[in-house]
Amino acid sequence: MDVGVVNKILNFADDTKIVSKVASEEQIKILQSDLHKMFNWSQDWQMLFNTDKSKVMHFGFNNKEVDHILGNQRLNAVEEERDVGVIVDKSLKSSKQCAKAAAAPNAVLGMIHRTFLCKDKELILQLCKSLVRPRLEYCIQVWRPYLKKDINLLERVQKRATKLISGLSEMGYEERLKILGLTTLVLARYGRKGKRYDMIDITQNIAIRYDTMHKRNVKLNALRHGHQFTGCEPGWYSRTTIAAKQPTRARAQTISNMVG
Repeated sequence: MDVGVVNKILNFADDTKIVSKVASEEQIKILQSDLHKMFNWSQDWQMLFNTDKSKVMHFGFNNKEVDHILGNQRLNAVEEERDVGVIVDKSLKSSKQCAKAAAAPNAVLGMIHRTFLCKDKELILQLCKSLVRPRLEYCIQVWRPYLKKDINLLERVQKRATKLISGLSEMGYEERLKILGLTTLVLARYGRKGKRYDMIDITQNIAIRYDTMHKRNVKLNALRHGHQFTGCEPGWYSRTTIAAKQPTRARAQTISNMVG
């Protein structure tokens, strides 16, 4: 499909997206040419695009919002689109997605409140961790809120959840979190003083591959980016046994001892 196509194509399951800059007339023509090539490919291989469902979304304040053609049909321009359960707005703001993400957990909390007479700590905490928190954090890397009103909207869901527990409803939010061993959603997203990012950086970017011929020989792929040991390749085994709370120099020494 991408043979002869200049712009970037993104494929997932049966969905295809093409992304292009349209700052000049030349770039607009290239995008339209790519659409023709993709349509011709779909006809040659009898894997036709559904032109009725195909849409275009324009980003940027200075976007001319030119019409684009796929086959013989003009693509409809949309203000927002739902992609893999996430609402993408042309303004790239996440307010609508935040409202959607908060609505479902609130409905679940209402069901829990009506269904369970016993609201002890262990039961409600387990229900919230399995039914509420995952809905608030689904694909959060894509639509992480940055507006104060959106951050507070999501935080109110967890505040409501912790109030359901018997004996904690009269306490302050921070005190309830301390008793339950939870953090605010903001800290869960950004990490406490960078420690969470340290752990992610270590577990995902430190890659160790064991030599298949000599198991004692260890190979470390180190791409220097930010600190001494980072970077990985697909298929490599990620080591997860390094303490994240160590200072950067101590972590580097630990890694050196592991692979030395």
